[in-house]
Amino acid sequence: MKIAFLALFISLPVFASTACFTRDVELVTKEVSLSRELCFGEVELQLDIFAASKALVRFSVDGNRAVKTVELRNGRDLGNGTIAFKFNVENNVAGGYCGDTWGATTEATLVVKRDGSVASVEGITAEVAFSGDNCHSDMRTEQEFSYRKL
Repeated sequence: MKIAFLALFISLPVFASTACFTRDVELVTKEVSLSRELCFGEVELQLDIFAASKALVRFSVDGNRAVKTVELRNGRDLGNGTIAFKFNVENNVAGGYCGDTWGATTEATLVVKRDGSVASVEGITAEVAFSGDNCHSDMRTEQEFSYRKL
């Protein structure tokens, strides 16, 4: 009986309505880009007590389909029976070596109920960073913003 219960939770699809997020902010540079709209649909949890559990996140980036596998470890307990996991959605870089370098990233927050019954993307943040000499100085943040949930 325990084996059947475990097998049920090893690959548990969690269906949620589509959640879309939009960027209303213009980027401080044209050197890199970030999507205007990110829509997240079905999240499939692959829970495993013997190895790292994972979530298969299906989404679209400006209408183009994408899938991301997120390892469910090092999450932040939100204190309400859920755990939040951050994952990278987009990462764009222009330039490099010892010259001007621009970088743009978006990061999503996946919230999973402790019992594995609900999982959804709850927020998107973005950052644009710049370095005038990537060999001798680190990237510094030029712009930070959040996507607006529709």
